[in-house]
Amino acid sequence: MLCGMGEGVVTVWRPEMNDFADQISRVRISKEPVESLISALDSEGDHFWAGSFDGTVSKVNTRSGKVVEKRVHSETDEVSFLDLDHEYRMISAGMDRLTIWKEAGDAESSGDEEDENDSVSATSGDVSSEEEEEEWTGFGDDEESGNEPDVSSAEASCPAGRF
Repeated sequence: MLCGMGEGVVTVWRPEMNDFADQISRVRISKEPVESLISALDSEGDHFWAGSFDGTVSKVNTRSGKVVEKRVHSETDEVSFLDLDHEYRMISAGMDRLTIWKEAGDAESSGDEEDENDSVSATSGDVSSEEEEEEWTGFGDDEESGNEPDVSSAEASCPAGRF
């Protein structure tokens, strides 16, 4: 079991060793808070990924208590989400960027390129020209649809000014 902390430290417990009586180790990841954690799903279960507020993603060996790999997600964005896709590639995300990382040993993905194995950078305002958003105008008061809200019953059951 892992727990990230505001001091940039991850605490590791192993229930099979001491039934959660005490922590096994504390690993310093960063000077900034650790925002997200996920198992690396390696065969031994000895590694995990930690995403930090400073935009770095660190792979940590739980047995040695050492950071074995460090990647930069963003210079300006924290790593608030980590996951693994169906091919066990790590996904890191923050407010401004989502990155799908290549295999270990390959160069990191760039947010400016759009390739199926590279990162995808998107902002909340991006809308493709093929998909136009319809403006929602609220509940209609169509007499034909029969969906007119019954406001009179709400007014009758509530004292004045208490909605």
